[in-house]
Amino acid sequence: MNLLEEVVRRAGGSPALGIPAEPRLPALELHPSIFKNLGIGYQVLSHFDPAYAPRTAKAWELFVAMAPATDPDLPATRAYLQHARAGTQP
Repeated sequence: MNLLEEVVRRAGGSPALGIPAEPRLPALELHPSIFKNLGIGYQVLSHFDPAYAPRTAKAWELFVAMAPATDPDLPATRAYLQHARAGTQP
């Protein structure tokens, strides 16, 4: 997780995830897969520490907002988010 968060930090940060930008570095456009992979990592960590669950949902919300409509992981991600918002398990 640290490596992915470091990539986001050096690319301009993510206020939504509470990842600050690296000072003096230009902001870069991140690929949606960064947020998909952060969501996966946060989901794994949430099994050990429930505090990661909101970060899972936020990372996947960013993925859904950025991903092309043809991304094969969008349906599963949207289903996860729908369950998370309803407070149920997918």
